[in-house]
Amino acid sequence: MPSQLDLPGISAPAPETDRLFFALLPDDATAQEILSCGRDIQRAYGFQSRLIETHRLHLSLHHLGNHAGIPTSWVNVVRRAAAKVDFPAFDLCLDRALTFTGRFHEPRQLPCVLTASSDLGTPRLHRALGLAMRDCGIPVPLRALNPHVTIFYDRAVIEECAIEPIHFRVREFVIVHSRIGTGTPYELLGRWSLGRD
Repeated sequence: MPSQLDLPGISAPAPETDRLFFALLPDDATAQEILSCGRDIQRAYGFQSRLIETHRLHLSLHHLGNHAGIPTSWVNVVRRAAAKVDFPAFDLCLDRALTFTGRFHEPRQLPCVLTASSDLGTPRLHRALGLAMRDCGIPVPLRALNPHVTIFYDRAVIEECAIEPIHFRVREFVIVHSRIGTGTPYELLGRWSLGRD
């Protein structure tokens, strides 16, 4: 019996191959510190999980959807919104590590992340960017942001603990294009400098 997608005039939707999001990217030195911290955590807990490569480390600000290709006209609207953001550069200090368990009940790979015990800049930038997108007609839910950098995935859980602080000067934000499931380096579709303090 044919499925609904086999009926005349109905075709399967194109697969979502491209993910877009606003993010903060660590500079090379900070990315190496994050990687070193990940190795230390894995040694301490005896994990064998694969660390996320430095070229894929990021802190997400806003998810911009998964797409079948890059929706150029829509990306242009998002870029216009980003250009409206007037926000100073700020310092971020990653000083905690933990596993995000969410509401998962079945065993699965869970993200081990680095976070900041005190971070005012990132949530404020997240909100400023969300309001700018709303002003440009993009419906953005202004949910609270839990800023974090994922360093690896593992089935085991790490309770929140202190790490050697990693200081990160945030001077810009970017639009990241990720090719879903490929592990290839990110492509940047735009970058915007933050102002001086």
